[in-house]
Amino acid sequence: MAKEKMTKHHLLPKSKEGVDNYDNILMLQESTHRALHKLFHNSTPIEQMKKLVDLNAKILSAEFRYEINRLLEFWEDE
Repeated sequence: MAKEKMTKHHLLPKSKEGVDNYDNILMLQESTHRALHKLFHNSTPIEQMKKLVDLNAKILSAEFRYEINRLLEFWEDE
């Protein structure tokens, strides 16, 4: 299997005044880089954290937990 190409990922996107220096660049496999942009677009690390916190709050909401527990009980009864 061929090794996947590595690409530069800017922590602070260039579109948001990010620069091409060592502290702002991560080298990522091309597929990982594409996945990050698909999930977070050109957001800053702070914007990414807010998105993850919002998602986590939705996942951990009482209603969601209740529905998951109902599904688990159903599957256990099968």
